[in-house]
Amino acid sequence: MGTIWNKLMTICLVIEIIANHLRAPTICFAHNITAFFVFGDSLVEVGNNNYINTLAKPVFPNGIDFPKGTPSEEELGFKDYAPPFLAPNTNGDMILKGVNYASSGSGILQSSGLIFGGRICMDKQVDYFAKTRQDIISRIGAPAAQALLRNSLYFVMIGSNDIIFGEYSLALDFNHYVDGVVSKFKSQLTTLYNLDARKIVVLSSLKVGCMPFEIDIHFCAQDCVSSLNKLAKLYNSKLKSLLEDLTNNLSGSTFVYADYYAVTEDLINNYRSYGFEKANQACCALIGRHGGLFPCLPVCRICPDRTHPQMGTIRNKLIIICSILSHILAKHIGFAHNISAFFVFGDSLVEVGNNYYINTLAKPAYPNGIDFPKGTPSGRYTNSRTIADVVGKFLQNSFEIGFKDYAPPFLAPNTTGDMILKGVNYASSGAGILQATGAVFGERISMDKQVDYFAKTRQDIISRIGATAAQALLRNSLYFLGIGANDILFGEFRTVLGTNNYVDEIISMFKSQLTRLYNLDARKIAVLNAPKVGLIPFERDVHLCGQPCLSLLNRMAMLYNSKLKNLLEDLTENLPGSTFIYLDYYAITEDIINNYRSYGFENDDHACCEVIGPHGGLIPCISSSRVCTDRSKYIFWDPFHPTDSAVVIGAKYVLDGGLEYVSPINIRQLVNS
Repeated sequence: MGTIWNKLMTICLVIEIIANHLRAPTICFAHNITAFFVFGDSLVEVGNNNYINTLAKPVFPNGIDFPKGTPSEEELGFKDYAPPFLAPNTNGDMILKGVNYASSGSGILQSSGLIFGGRICMDKQVDYFAKTRQDIISRIGAPAAQALLRNSLYFVMIGSNDIIFGEYSLALDFNHYVDGVVSKFKSQLTTLYNLDARKIVVLSSLKVGCMPFEIDIHFCAQDCVSSLNKLAKLYNSKLKSLLEDLTNNLSGSTFVYADYYAVTEDLINNYRSYGFEKANQACCALIGRHGGLFPCLPVCRICPDRTHPQMGTIRNKLIIICSILSHILAKHIGFAHNISAFFVFGDSLVEVGNNYYINTLAKPAYPNGIDFPKGTPSGRYTNSRTIADVVGKFLQNSFEIGFKDYAPPFLAPNTTGDMILKGVNYASSGAGILQATGAVFGERISMDKQVDYFAKTRQDIISRIGATAAQALLRNSLYFLGIGANDILFGEFRTVLGTNNYVDEIISMFKSQLTRLYNLDARKIAVLNAPKVGLIPFERDVHLCGQPCLSLLNRMAMLYNSKLKNLLEDLTENLPGSTFIYLDYYAITEDIINNYRSYGFENDDHACCEVIGPHGGLIPCISSSRVCTDRSKYIFWDPFHPTDSAVVIGAKYVLDGGLEYVSPINIRQLVNS
């Protein structure tokens, strides 16, 4: 029958559950960390001891219920779990997602676990992490590595062996011994901090006196060894104080104390309510009253019911524990809802109605907005939402549709009062980084003017809540910029001085504008690069020469994007406290178009809302246009803009995508940095 000590160890899988969830497409607290690094002893080891000379190597039947029933590292699912540092194939991009340094028999003190021979003590584990850090720097550069490491989760589960073996090395009193352990741990955790660890979860010692091993070797003990539990509680008390002190004294750090003693105590005291039938017997046993005198070996007896009929209850309880831990992480580390407001700048890809209030030809009329609430024109050049709308909604974790949920247009008369404290949209169709861009449309709000408008909003916020609170709000807001594509499109006709000089002019102007935003307290700034403009229906139809002309546009976009990425890296490095992230919309649009069927589309080059042209690209979407009945099958809504279906895909990439689509981090990581 199932025993609690067999299943108690499955709680350690919570660590891997978290790691899996952090990598999964849909999760409880969503892709908010960059990588997952694990330090500890046998409770969290995943195979490092297979590569050292030690007695502490888990052999079969350990791992009997793991995939294919083998404990080998090949079956540990490296793509899903943090892999062991010493495994030969733990290299390349794999390390960017995290590594496990844990070693069975190890402790905080170097002397702990000496009986096993080789083991990787905590000092050595930190040394190994330093090597991983250097490898990451070599792969992606120092600024990106620092951003990755500071936004990673560090899970530390070590100290129980120091308590267990400490029983035999107490030449001095308990208090003096524990002080030595905690002092050493302080040094190790401080070293982790100096290596860019900022979000660190540390588990306390479990209730070690209640393990089958301890009960069996202490013949006088009936249920638990009280002296060991007292030692564990003393250590835990000092550990909790240490973590509080480190958080207070190490700038930007959060050390979370996870009370594993309380968890194990509750499981043991209430084992029947958790679906267990035994609270003090080893499932894998050889000899001893509680099967605790020998470790799990091939000759051991294995309880037949490791998956008791009430395992559903166990899983439910584990899910609760995982949820509690997730809540702790969200509360102490800040995994969600870390922005105060959402400000949007850009062109027609992100406009929501500002052009209704200026004299311009670029006003989106019906059927634009046909799938927006109530089917009315929404000020958006798409059938429903813009990429900024979707990003803002995901970050708010709100599923109601309505203007109250989106950043409102700056020029709308009702964009006033407390509404501006949640964000404003300054985007304007036809606008560009250069003031001359889009002159054919008449009026438009260039990027310079949009920054001027933001300065007015900033002053209004200061007037409402005061300078100090305003600065805190603005510095903790997200700034989303989708501009530059029009400069490329119209630049095709302005490159008399050469493409390189023209692009340099754009970048120079953009640098000035982004620096102004920084000086107005913007700190978290996400910038979309130029999409693959040569593939939009308009360009396909107006360039009768075909592919050679379109390639010229795409090359110009790629040149601009390359210089933009360098600019954002330079700004992050030179403007203290800022993070500018590069969102590769070019790569995203290219991937969607090249693999359109795998995304569920049936048409990759034709406008859904069309009038004339081989691709429906010669006239914008107007009231007399024909509109496709199933918008979800089209990438392009009109000659220039994506459908809501394509927008959502793009938004998910910039929110949670990897380094192939964002640099150095994605938007969700930026929000929670």
